[in-house]
Amino acid sequence: HPFIVQVFGKEPEHFLSAAKVIEQMGADGIDINMGCPAAKVVSSCHGSALIKNADLAKRLVEATKKEVSIPVSVKTRLGWDTCGTLIEFCKGLVDAGADALAIHGRTYAEKFSGEADWEPIYQLKEEVSVPVIGNGDICSAQDALEKIGNLDGVMVGRGTFGNPWLMKDIVEALSARGAMIIPTKDRMTFEEKIPFIIEHCRLAVEVKGEKRGMLEMRRHLASYIKGIDGAKDLRSKLVRVESVAEVERILCA
Repeated sequence: HPFIVQVFGKEPEHFLSAAKVIEQMGADGIDINMGCPAAKVVSSCHGSALIKNADLAKRLVEATKKEVSIPVSVKTRLGWDTCGTLIEFCKGLVDAGADALAIHGRTYAEKFSGEADWEPIYQLKEEVSVPVIGNGDICSAQDALEKIGNLDGVMVGRGTFGNPWLMKDIVEALSARGAMIIPTKDRMTFEEKIPFIIEHCRLAVEVKGEKRGMLEMRRHLASYIKGIDGAKDLRSKLVRVESVAEVERILCA
C-alpha cells in the first residue's frame, strides 16, 4: 500500500461493477486510462479515443465514483492532435467527480515521438482544484526536479526500464530540493545489479506466470544491460529467455 488499480474501457456499467470489486479488494484508488495510444485500444473507443468523446468520458468517471469511497483519478494526454481542448476536457472530468488528473505531455497523434510538452500541464494546474500530476520523459531525479514546477507530482513510465531505483532517487531529490542526486544505478556496478535483475524476473513470473512474465521481462532485460561491455552479445541471448533460471545462467556465467 498504497496501490491503485487502473481500468480502461467504454461501458459505464462495467466501470460501476469493476469499481466495487476493486474497492472490495482493498485498493487505495482507481485510475481510468484515457491516454493509451495503442491502435487496438483506440479502435475500440478506449484509452485516448475518449479524448474525442468528452460526454462518455464524464459518464465513465461518474459511474466509477457512484458506489465507492476511494479516490478516482484519470490518466490522459494533452489532446487528440493539439492541446487546445485540454482544460475544457479536464474541467469536465473534475465536474464529473475526478479526484486527480495525470497528464502525459504529448497528444494522441504524437504517440511517444518528440519531447513531452509540460507547459499545457502547468497551465491546467492553474485552472482546476484537484491534484495534477505530470508525465513524460522523466528518466532521472534531475528531470523530476526540473519539470515538477507548480504540479503536485510526477509520474514515471518508460524511465523505469532498467532502472527500478528511479522512484527512490526522485523521492530523495524532491525531499531535498536543489540537492544534486547521483543516480543509484550509476553508483552500482553491473555485478551489483544482477541480484536485483533476477529478483525482478522472479517477481514478474510470480505475478504473471512464467510465459507472460518472461516475455514482458525481455525489454526490461535489454534496458538493464544497455551500455555495458558485451551488451550486444548479452542482448541476443536475453531477448530469447523463457525462464528465470536462463537469466541467472546467462548473467552469472
